[in-house]
Amino acid sequence: MKKIPSILSVLFLCGFLSACKSTALTENHISKVSSISDAEYILDTLEIDADSVFSIFCMIDGMILYFNYEYPKPEETVLTFYKYDIRLNKTYPIGEIPNPYTFSADYTVNGHKIFFTCNQLITAGSNHDEQIISPLYVIDMDNNNLKKCADDASYQTLIYVDMLDHKIISFKGIVDGDNGITYLDLFDPSHANHKDFTAFLTKKYHYDTKKGEVISNFAVWDSVVYVLVNEYNPRRPTAIRIEKYDSFGNYIGDLRLGKNMAAFLSNQTICEFNIFGKYGFTRDFSGHGMIFEITSDTASAKIINKTELDISVSGDQKNVIFFSRDSGKIWTLNPQTDQLYRLDSPYEKIQFICADNDRKMMIQTNQNFDGETVYADIDQIPAKPVN
Repeated sequence: MKKIPSILSVLFLCGFLSACKSTALTENHISKVSSISDAEYILDTLEIDADSVFSIFCMIDGMILYFNYEYPKPEETVLTFYKYDIRLNKTYPIGEIPNPYTFSADYTVNGHKIFFTCNQLITAGSNHDEQIISPLYVIDMDNNNLKKCADDASYQTLIYVDMLDHKIISFKGIVDGDNGITYLDLFDPSHANHKDFTAFLTKKYHYDTKKGEVISNFAVWDSVVYVLVNEYNPRRPTAIRIEKYDSFGNYIGDLRLGKNMAAFLSNQTICEFNIFGKYGFTRDFSGHGMIFEITSDTASAKIINKTELDISVSGDQKNVIFFSRDSGKIWTLNPQTDQLYRLDSPYEKIQFICADNDRKMMIQTNQNFDGETVYADIDQIPAKPVN
């Protein structure tokens, strides 16, 4: 699933997708410089060139995908992706998107392929009306290339994606007259010539009566789709539900909300919502987060309102890391065992963590890559279970 270390909406201009090369660069923007022993475990230290690396996108099996903004011509911005392979100590250009409009920074992974959207603002028709399109892209980490899968139009600029039975499920929104429509749709990347999105779930809000339902986010786990829904009615308080659907879009029930969980969801604008078996995570745009626990079909707060609480999930969904930026605390979850642990972290502050497969993670301690950047094996770090 999902999400680079800092989840931000970044504005750009419009553009298109171009080809990439698969040969390695002569100079690395990221390099492994040493291995150090810290107490009972070994950390690989990385050196990152902040002028060439704007942000880390994700990691898969020791391969770091990152991007930078480049300016080949005046008033032209190019979003360029690169891959650094820690094992080979080599960097490969992946591809570029000239002049994108908005980038949700959300992604989903299928093997070594990474899917994401990057909106574009185009002009259409004789009146040159502006229109937002929402292309779906894929990066192939094995073949070092970036391609456009399909075009789509959406009023909503921040589009979230996940994987449902090898299909891409997306959360989008449009305005249709006096109605605001939020919906989930599906795209099957296995059909090379199939460029259409199919409807999965739709909710409608009526602006004139101020009544209706709005999807605010969603999560997928074990072929079940969990949908965070707000129901509005001016005559009563907003009702918040977590609805459950099977992989065919059939409603199968609700998750009940504990008191603290309901209070958190009702007072926040949610930008992150995840479920991993017995545990889940939600976060608002202000950086407040909550780890919750699911027992007997009820979601209750476990760790709540930690300032700057964030999450990183490995591509194989087997490595889930929660971390607090302002305290340096780190928790790790193994969804296969449903056990939550608190790591013995030596850090007082953390800028971001990027989870990798095989229980690995990258930790950066300061902004702009000025602090220490390490690549570590989680299972070597002392940890205590959270009861």
